[in-house]
Amino acid sequence: MKKPLIGIAANLTCVDGGNKGSTTRVYINDSYVKSVELGGGVPVILPNLMDASLLERQIEHLDGVIFSGGYDIDPRLYGEQPIAEQAFTLLEIDQFYMDLLHTCEKMNKPVLGICKGCQAINVAYGGTLYQDLQAQKATIYKHVGNAPGRYPCHSVTVNEQSKFLNFLPQQVDVNSFHHQAVKKVADGFIVAATAHDGVVEAIEKKEGTPVIGIQWHPEMMAACGNEQMKELFEHFVAICTASK
Repeated sequence: MKKPLIGIAANLTCVDGGNKGSTTRVYINDSYVKSVELGGGVPVILPNLMDASLLERQIEHLDGVIFSGGYDIDPRLYGEQPIAEQAFTLLEIDQFYMDLLHTCEKMNKPVLGICKGCQAINVAYGGTLYQDLQAQKATIYKHVGNAPGRYPCHSVTVNEQSKFLNFLPQQVDVNSFHHQAVKKVADGFIVAATAHDGVVEAIEKKEGTPVIGIQWHPEMMAACGNEQMKELFEHFVAICTASK
């Protein structure tokens, strides 16, 4: 059997080109690519397309899509005005994520969202976010680690009702690099994991084609040899294989 093709939705970044001026580049951190490969899939980078009508063609041959982390999501997409602690946003990426998520739903493509990708799933399906956990008094604890991403910095508790994370023990050590998080959970989703302070660390769609959001960065840990996080990608790739 051929290995499944797993798309990875990319970001945009501006790079100083010296005397050539600045240029915009499509990018994905290499840990996403390595983790998909380690998980048994074939990674395919998906650049931001301006024309949403092309998205069906872009993903028609893929078996699943991963939404990578990145900048903050524009709060206007979930009906709020930005607070002072809201960080940099890039609306063209936000809109690309929203359109691509709806296209995945239409075409029954399994989805795994990581960090911003998790938040984008929640917003796309009608949920809201904490724009800043500290400013909005959602926690007194730190969710932006001061260690390399391969190291865990806190634990999460897995909900026994989770279908996707049921291969993990109830308590799992994870890394953390986010100041935003799921606030109102979108209709049709459950909270699949929480941090010790109650902050949502994973969500998943109750019914239909699997849609899973993970708030931590399993790709950083998997790419550096963490077996539990490697198994997470193996599990997603297996779901994509079964959905072919």
